[in-house]
Amino acid sequence: MLALNQGQEFLCYFIVGTFVSCIYDFFKSSRYVFKPSDIITHIEDLLFAIITAIVVITAILYISSGILRFYIVLAIALGILTYALTISKVCVIIFSSIFKAIKFLINIILEKHL
Repeated sequence: MLALNQGQEFLCYFIVGTFVSCIYDFFKSSRYVFKPSDIITHIEDLLFAIITAIVVITAILYISSGILRFYIVLAIALGILTYALTISKVCVIIFSSIFKAIKFLINIILEKHL
């Protein structure tokens, strides 16, 4: 439990929204590179929802002692929007490059063992 004023809490929740968006881009990039089946996509969606819920609920419990206020929702939404409009494309490129490298290495390993 932190002792923060509302402005500091707003900034913390803004960062939480940015972090959640980054996690979304991580999953989005993995889908772009690996092209999973529908069932795997549903599992990834469920995993994203669980991770997001844990991050947001933990932040609310830790930052504002579990008290939900309107500005918390607003700050998270603004964090998501700001991330999407600024660095989302760069992060998708970075994540996609990492996943392509992983896919390349997996293909090399599988070719040598088959």
